[in-house]
Amino acid sequence: MIYNTLAELPKFLGALYGGLVIGVLYDVFRLFRLPFRKRRVVTGVVDALFYAAAGVVAAVTLLYVNDGAPRVYLLGGLALGAFLYVSFVSRLFTALFRAVGAVFGKKSG
Repeated sequence: MIYNTLAELPKFLGALYGGLVIGVLYDVFRLFRLPFRKRRVVTGVVDALFYAAAGVVAAVTLLYVNDGAPRVYLLGGLALGAFLYVSFVSRLFTALFRAVGAVFGKKSG
């Protein structure tokens, strides 16, 4: 019985990794959306593209780690990976983006 449970750990870690990839996609699409903050249509289109890309990543992750069978713990792993990325790594990515933007903003001005 314990062997079957331990065999699921690599699948959960794969789903966690897929969630981290979805978090990276979130930041990438946020970069595309920043110049168009005031335009609701563009923001809506970019958000729809993000959700489509996140759905593809989730589907491919589930297909790869568990032959496409959605399990609650795998969906939880995807959500946990995205949550961990947004909670911790995204702050570093945002700070880096602002620093690079400040450097290029000073050079172009």
